[in-house]
Amino acid sequence: LAGAALLAGQAVQAQNSELPVLPDVQQQGDVQFLSGGIGAGQSGAFKTAARQYRLMLTFVQRGPDGRGEFLADVPVQIRNAAGQTVLDTVAQGPYLLANLPAGTYTVKASANGSDKSARVSVGRSGTASAVFEWR
Repeated sequence: LAGAALLAGQAVQAQNSELPVLPDVQQQGDVQFLSGGIGAGQSGAFKTAARQYRLMLTFVQRGPDGRGEFLADVPVQIRNAAGQTVLDTVAQGPYLLANLPAGTYTVKASANGSDKSARVSVGRSGTASAVFEWR
């Protein structure tokens, strides 16, 4: 029985080591955020974690054939309604999750030498989202 318990424990540990691990949460001023999502496993983990954040940003490059590919290393700047920068970072993968106070924000993202901007309304609950797509 002890051997069976040991084998079962090792099997669970092996399964857990294969689970995608989210990157560490970062802090800039009052804003907690994380970015990444490279690979199917981590992408799924980000989608699940999004429920714990007020904002989810996604960065995509469309090829000539229309297929989308996720982007990484995307400079991102988020400004509040007063024009103050509340987050200035580089997304390490196709997703950026941020906890922001309720309000309206302007998000600017840059990729392939082109800037994109979007206004986003963050509520007191739920997760606002914006997709930035380059062609």
